[in-house]
This record gives sequence, C-alpha cells and structure tokens, in this order.
Amino acid sequence: QSEGERNFHVFYQLCAGAPSDPSLADLKLQGASNYSYISDHDQVVLTGVDDKAAFKDLKHSLTACGFSSAEQIDVFRCLAAILHLGNINFEANSAGDSSIAGGTSELELPAELLGVAVEQLQEALLTRLVKAAGRSAVPK
Repeated sequence: QSEGERNFHVFYQLCAGAPSDPSLADLKLQGASNYSYISDHDQVVLTGVDDKAAFKDLKHSLTACGFSSAEQIDVFRCLAAILHLGNINFEANSAGDSSIAGGTSELELPAELLGVAVEQLQEALLTRLVKAAGRSAVPK
C-alpha cells in the first residue's frame, strides 16, 4: 500500500455517513478512529476525501444496482459487525483455551447486527476446528 492510501474504503465511508443516517442508528457506529481494523495507521482521514459524501454516493450506487433499502441495511449491518468484532480482545485461560476479554457482553452488539445469538457467536469465535487427512472438521 502506498503512502496516502487506505484499504477497505467502505468502512471509512460507513463510519462517516452512518451516524447521521437515522435508518442506521442501530449500527452504533462512531468515527473510524474508534475501530482497530481501520485505525492502526495514519490514514484514517485523507486530505481531499469526503467519506460522508462517498457514503451517500455508495448508497445511490447500490440503489442503482437494484439493492433495496432493506438489503443495503443488511450489508451495512454486516460491515458494522466486522468493525465491532475487530475491537474485541481475546485472552488465554489456564487450560490454554481462549476467552473474550471483558466477557460475553462484548459480543452483544455484533451478535445483534449479525442476527445470531451471543452464544453462537462466542462458539464460532472460540472453537477451533481441526481437519486432518480429509476427515471432517472436529472441534478441538
């Protein structure tokens, strides 16, 4: 990646545009600098780039491509869940397994956004699956 460039522009656009969009209030998004996946470099804000306007353009483009408002909200819910999941910290316990630092309350919003139970999301994040010699994956 060259200096002055960012990856995954949609995350920055979503963080800039969603907070002022009442239909996206459930995403509970803040500025891009609040999310680990996109804030750990110096390019959160680019000179000459209006992420809020780009988000508006994105929504118009999705509409032009035939995405309904409900489908667009579903896409934005998934993207917001990814951002929120990126802020979750894991820790090893004495048995060598992982747990969610701060407890399962950290999973409530991402689970809600993804439409799954907290327990399901926790299991998906913490269960290692091992597949050996062509056999089915088994939890480890």
